Amino acid sequence: MFQRLVSNRHFEKIKILFNVNTIEDLKKKLKEIAEKDNNPLGIGYQNSSSHVEPIYNIIDVESIGTTR
Repeated sequence: MFQRLVSNRHFEKIKILFNVNTIEDLKKKLKEIAEKDNNPLGIGYQNSSSHVEPIYNIIDVESIGTTR
């Protein structure tokens, strides 16, 4: 799902999930989250090898909405 955000059409379909109206709003929101996050490795359980990857590490912010 996130890899398809390079498409403008896909962004229009899922922008409601992020509570944004424009691509620029989403880019700004992701950059703000990355700046505020003090744990860039993600969250997980103590003594566990698995974790949840932060969304800003999954989505290439600069490529959002670059294709039709």
